Amino acid sequence: MVVKKNPYICFVIAIFLLFSNLVFNHGKAEARNSFKDVSTNYWAADEIDYLSTKGIIHGFQDGKFKPGQYITRGQAALMLTKALGLSTQNRPNPNLRDVSTRSPYFKSVSTLADENILDDLMKDNYFFPGQLLTRGEMASILAKSYGLGGKSTEEFIDVPDYYWAHEYIQSLAANNITTGFSDKTFRPNQPLTRAEFSVFLSRIMDSKFRSVGDRKVYLDNGIKVMNFQTGFSANSYNSAYDADQYNTVESNTGEIYKNYLTMEIWGWV
Repeated sequence: MVVKKNPYICFVIAIFLLFSNLVFNHGKAEARNSFKDVSTNYWAADEIDYLSTKGIIHGFQDGKFKPGQYITRGQAALMLTKALGLSTQNRPNPNLRDVSTRSPYFKSVSTLADENILDDLMKDNYFFPGQLLTRGEMASILAKSYGLGGKSTEEFIDVPDYYWAHEYIQSLAANNITTGFSDKTFRPNQPLTRAEFSVFLSRIMDSKFRSVGDRKVYLDNGIKVMNFQTGFSANSYNSAYDADQYNTVESNTGEIYKNYLTMEIWGWV
């Protein structure tokens, strides 16, 4: 018995395969698995690989990056100095009590201190290089490093106007470097993992990693917003074109960071 193919079903399957391939694979083409503990489908693989190829991060001697490990102030100073391409030669000694000339962080800390980037992190001649970097401190050093300005149209409920890093956090939000969490918080006192800091740094260095928010989709029955997240979409469609891929999916940390797909749709299946 010959089974006749239903052209309508075949068409729908073909469209599904086409766009599922875009949705599943977008954002991972750049990742080359630079470290043995960062798989190509790890949520921050692209950003970590981006910084690795630029020589900004090198990981540990065992070949691991340890993305889930919290980043210290000293480690962040090393990465930031390399990212900015700053010369560490002939920098004045900041005379910090806990960063001697023999410290592996001395050159980076001295350089950033000379550039007035670490002002908010130094107190009474101490830098505390082994202390965990918080999200608020991250906002301060990144905003200063890259001269970010601006004010977001939305405020974070846990960052009042009088909070010491309010201006810097707002500048990150205004430049789509951060979107905060789904509960409208920024959690400025929460420490950052090495992966999270890599993501924020990559967003500043290259706009392709930045959050861009929801995109409008024009349907034949009006204008609606449709979000196609990596690996899943609850929407059905029968034709689409001019598909543009953007970097904005909610990560496992709560931050919104990449992989939405926007397309123009003629109608629903």
